[in-house]
Amino acid sequence: MDKSRTQPDLSSDASREPRSTLCILLLLALIAVVIGIAAHGPTNIYAYAQLWNVGSGIGMLESGNWLLPRNQLGVFARKPQLFPWIVAGIMKITGVCEDVTFRMPTILASFGTGVLIFLLARRWFNRRIGLMAACLWATGMHMSRIIYQATTDMLLTFWITLAIFCGDRLLFHPSGRSRRGRWLVTFWLAMILASLTKGWGIINFTIVGFMFVLAAVLRPGFGAAGRAETFAGRVLLAARLIWRRFYKVVVRTRLGWGVLAYLAVLGPVLVGMLAQGGKEFADDLYFEIWQRITGVGQSPPSGSTVPAAIYLIYSPVPSSLLALISLALVTPGRWFKRSSPISLPLCWVLAVVIPFSLTHAFRPDYLLPSYGALAIMGAWAVEYIARQGREAHRRLSLLRHACAAIAVLISLAIIVLPVMVLYREEIPFAIGKAFRAPAYVAAETWWVMAALPPIGLVLLLLAVRSSLKWQLRRVAAVTIVGMLGVLFMYTHFFSRHASSGVGERMRQFAHEVRPIVGDDAFAARRIEQLATELYLGRFGWRIESVEQLNQTACTWLITCDYGLSTLPARLLDGKPDAAWKIGHRPDELGEVVRRSPPLKTDIDWGHMYLIRLKPTIELLPASQPATSESISLPVSRSSPSSDRSE
Repeated sequence: MDKSRTQPDLSSDASREPRSTLCILLLLALIAVVIGIAAHGPTNIYAYAQLWNVGSGIGMLESGNWLLPRNQLGVFARKPQLFPWIVAGIMKITGVCEDVTFRMPTILASFGTGVLIFLLARRWFNRRIGLMAACLWATGMHMSRIIYQATTDMLLTFWITLAIFCGDRLLFHPSGRSRRGRWLVTFWLAMILASLTKGWGIINFTIVGFMFVLAAVLRPGFGAAGRAETFAGRVLLAARLIWRRFYKVVVRTRLGWGVLAYLAVLGPVLVGMLAQGGKEFADDLYFEIWQRITGVGQSPPSGSTVPAAIYLIYSPVPSSLLALISLALVTPGRWFKRSSPISLPLCWVLAVVIPFSLTHAFRPDYLLPSYGALAIMGAWAVEYIARQGREAHRRLSLLRHACAAIAVLISLAIIVLPVMVLYREEIPFAIGKAFRAPAYVAAETWWVMAALPPIGLVLLLLAVRSSLKWQLRRVAAVTIVGMLGVLFMYTHFFSRHASSGVGERMRQFAHEVRPIVGDDAFAARRIEQLATELYLGRFGWRIESVEQLNQTACTWLITCDYGLSTLPARLLDGKPDAAWKIGHRPDELGEVVRRSPPLKTDIDWGHMYLIRLKPTIELLPASQPATSESISLPVSRSSPSSDRSE
């Protein structure tokens, strides 16, 4: 596609644009700031699907099985191997078990995705739009969480973006024949690695393939089919045109050879996993693919009931709002024409939203691969309006005010919200309760919150002044800088993890018990959602009853009040259904060496305990009250079982 035909109005002053090297350095610095904001905030390693991913990495190191990843419960970890491979490799090399280690695949993918968005928007438009788009992407509302999370979503987004970046060189902005081979190899390498990240090829093939076919098929040229004399003739001509365009995508991407390469790599991996995992792995494939798509079967996954389009507007703010402005700049009849500047990114967005809207278990994180396209659309809108100047017609002037309104609202947020937090004691109770301080706030966090209102005031004045002078690029810069303040406030004060303080208390407890436990064997009961073991760098033997405790040679027990309240005890004299009871006090099991502050997540977990186990644990019959006259049944701790695998 000829670039001059796509956006002739945006290439006139390309010589005055910043150099690509400088743009990339600025972008990497901005992404590092966003990651730093998330890293400085309270940890949330116990939430979402992070335990499965990190647990499978540690499980690989413990078991030595790098083919079939199992999580901290000894269950197959549902996702393919690439994420745990990276985590396990980093831990093996560095020996560090901390948040930054667990999240390193996401961190690396964030930097890579940002650079790809810049390069792709630079190819489609110019360097200024590329830098603006990548910065808008990095400061989106959802990024404060997803950019520093031990999940597979960002890594998958990187591979999908890389595949689109390479596929664009094969289909829409074709490179010379001498370079086409390297783009093909990189394209299929990205597709294979995406399959090893999540979805086993279903997700990435659907998104990338749908985008390419949609962008190719919706080109102009159907007018000739409309001139056929009969309806059947028009349908036949249109079908032939669609088929030719589809076949062109197949040929230029070398689909046949690519699928063979895909099967050559993933085929042996799947066969090996099936041989090791058997029915467990087969059931997991059924759950992750068929049940997620259809919702049929026993216990299908549950998803959000909110439509994907709503999340598509909220999660990537502010780039989503600017993308809506880009739709207003182009008439609907030109949205998908090849000459339209938003046709390719719009097809990209639809290729993500439509498939996931049709699945049963939709989650907002699934939309992450489309955020880059929205940012490109938004950056183009800002640049287009800025180029028009004061001579633009009234509609463009209104859209210029809409761009400025986004920056103004963000500036007002970082003025008002910190004041509400800092002076929450002086405002009415009903309002002040909503702005209560988190469980843990570092001293430097309060200093940043105190500095945000004056910074917001400066940004507000700059946004208004720049808008009046039609300097829309400065308005976009105000929006990006202001979003850093919004992300900081959300991460440190308004997120669920900040308000509960569970993550910090869990991590502090783990750091305290790590030197005490050392290399000793330990058992664990009902703490998987608190992730203490992740910070110990290994997992203990999961016990489900007091008898299992007594049959181990473990010196320690790590548990919590909820774990103690649900710890069953059974008779050892041939009556497995006869329930027995212990007193639910940690000191009944041994010496309490460490106790954490109370923890609350979705349920009340109470305190966490490190207990040095007694040589003998006494059980009381459930039918008898726990009095001094009760007859205790001692249970001796025997040698450990030979099979401790999880």
